[in-house]
Amino acid sequence: MSGEPIPREAPLPSRGSLLVRITAATALALPAVVTLAGGLHPPPVPAVPVFGAGVLSAAILLTWAAETARADLPGPLAVALLALAAVLPQYALDLYYAHYDGTRAPYTALAAATMTGANRLLVGVGWALAALAFALG
Repeated sequence: MSGEPIPREAPLPSRGSLLVRITAATALALPAVVTLAGGLHPPPVPAVPVFGAGVLSAAILLTWAAETARADLPGPLAVALLALAAVLPQYALDLYYAHYDGTRAPYTALAAATMTGANRLLVGVGWALAALAFALG
């Protein structure tokens, strides 16, 4: 025994604290959900913070879900499910554009552009922003 202190794990947050955090993240996404469900079409400038906050809160909730899943699932499976959930909406949009590619010519360029652009944003910005939000939260 060298007399060094034994490192302890950080205490777990209380249940009330977790509920407050989840409620705050869900409330942050609520304006985007209401805007989409209500069929509203705000101008681009006000829409950016509304939908940006919705995407950020969804990333935070996905991160928490992945941390929870690691307790019940093998680590690689939890990460694979998180990655699938993160990119599935983009691939759904690509399928939509690919479906209409045969009938409407302008969709050809959109299908390729959204696939490459979204993957670049996801890898370059999306994961870093989610990690930053998790570190600050």
